[in-house]
Amino acid sequence: MRVSAFNWVSPPTPAGRCLLLNFLAGSADLIADADAGLFTAGEGLAALPAEERAALASRGYAGEHDEAALVERLARWEDAQRREMIGARLTQDTDLAAVERAVAIALAGRTAASLMLIVDAPLPPALLEALAGRLRSWHDRGVPLGLSAAPEALTALMPAIAARLFERIIIPAELAAGETAAAFAARLDGPVDRLVYQRFSVTLELAIDERSVEKLPTIANELILRGWPIQSNFNGRLVPAEGAGCRFGRCHPNGHELARRVLAAFVNAPQCQFFGLDGWAGLAAVHALIWQGRLPRPGLRFCSAGAGLVVIESDGHHRSCPRTDENLSGSLGDACRNCRFLLACGGGCRALAGADGQPNCPPFEGLLAAAAEAWLPELEAKAAHCARFARKVP
Repeated sequence: MRVSAFNWVSPPTPAGRCLLLNFLAGSADLIADADAGLFTAGEGLAALPAEERAALASRGYAGEHDEAALVERLARWEDAQRREMIGARLTQDTDLAAVERAVAIALAGRTAASLMLIVDAPLPPALLEALAGRLRSWHDRGVPLGLSAAPEALTALMPAIAARLFERIIIPAELAAGETAAAFAARLDGPVDRLVYQRFSVTLELAIDERSVEKLPTIANELILRGWPIQSNFNGRLVPAEGAGCRFGRCHPNGHELARRVLAAFVNAPQCQFFGLDGWAGLAAVHALIWQGRLPRPGLRFCSAGAGLVVIESDGHHRSCPRTDENLSGSLGDACRNCRFLLACGGGCRALAGADGQPNCPPFEGLLAAAAEAWLPELEAKAAHCARFARKVP
């Protein structure tokens, strides 16, 4: 834990405890409200007597450091570790030859690129037949393949899936207007059940909004009755149906209310908690503390746009972001570089940034405070019974 510009302290609980997070060190602690100022302003630990400084140092706190150098090291590490991602969108009128040419261009010179096919509606038989040969060719060349397909598009894709050509399968879904949780689960039954029990890696990505969030506990019950969440190859993930972000990076709702209702469902209906919140700006940090005992890895990017992402449309047109043709590889502005949430936010969606360069900031602090409020009682219980939460989290 560092005394730094990347510290954040939550509002206190009635018992006077606060959650202290540091997004650079990736560490967390519970502190007394009276001590919050030591970590957020002024002279910090330097103002304490030597004995108290030594006690805090033994728990992993540091008062002097070169944060700019650490952030630069992180940026270089991210550049060295970045994974090239190609997303190809297939529709009923796809020009497959043009898509194949664009994929070949995108793969040229990339030794570790993966290819994700995005299918939001059923494809015609002729296109599926032609696609089968392309998939086999890419697979045999060692290109890691993934599939993001709407539930109604899965059945026709089953021959390619059964051939084990895809390493992972993402199923984006949402409740239709007026649809019950039981009807929603029944709509997923056939293809999803087959994929899960044939041991494919499956992620159900449920888009949630103000209308459907009240049904989240019932949806969870329906999926649990089918036995999917207890399978190690099945993952659930929630994403806001409206807001900013996309499938290639982080996401967030436009305000706090949806997040608070999701958090209330998690607290009051524990069966919901097999759904992950890993992409939610603001909520992911505290959620990771609960489930993994540590903060997510710090990062300087909201998404992969401008950092190895290539999005290919059904006509073969390719760009670095699904929202815009602009080059988004430039550096972050001062507003982001000086923000304590930079390493957990990544600067927001650059495609939605203002014309003057002002970032499209997620409502990060409000979302983070909502998550801390919901889960602080659980974190306090862990701190009382688990030594790991009573000192620096590595």
